[in-house]
Amino acid sequence: MKEVAARAVGYQELLVASRRIDWRFLLSDPELGDVGCSVETDAALQRSCRLFARSLALLEAKGGELDPESLDVIVLVDPEPETLIRALALLRPGGWVYVEVNGVLTRRGRRSRRPRFASDYVAELRRLGFDEIESQWHWPDFDSCTQMLPLGDLRVIRSALIRRQESRGRSPQVSLARLLLAGRLLPFAVTHASVIGRRPTDIGRT
Repeated sequence: MKEVAARAVGYQELLVASRRIDWRFLLSDPELGDVGCSVETDAALQRSCRLFARSLALLEAKGGELDPESLDVIVLVDPEPETLIRALALLRPGGWVYVEVNGVLTRRGRRSRRPRFASDYVAELRRLGFDEIESQWHWPDFDSCTQMLPLGDLRVIRSALIRRQESRGRSPQVSLARLLLAGRLLPFAVTHASVIGRRPTDIGRT
């Protein structure tokens, strides 16, 4: 585990960094508090978390020195099941996990133990007793995201794609997305998705 200190930044850099973590407004409290980031998070995401969190710890692949239930938010990228479970033990009751899922088309490496789709992480968080679970499609990608579309509501996605096509004309990306949506395949082809979930305050208690 390595503590990362914040530094003074200008308004423009702060604005750019804030856009990378717009997902924080999906949480019950957008104030991130004490955050843990996996070592696989990209530089832009780490920088944004560092600037907006009270503290940031980089979680080593095989664990670290953090105490259980010591973090408010955990940020992970394509975690393996064991990594996910180990990281979730660091969350305080009521804390949130944010998982970025790159999808099978863009994921670096081919570790077969990693879940393949956002729906896999949704199912795993449910199994572990988390609630307020949501999955989002970051359009067009994480760094340049202009919209977060709920993967659990295909009607919203369909309307967003139609509006985009009507306002900007045809594009191969939108046309392909609409085709996949019609075949109910879009959730399995999305290359930039995220999943959030909240650890209940009474989890693990009898």
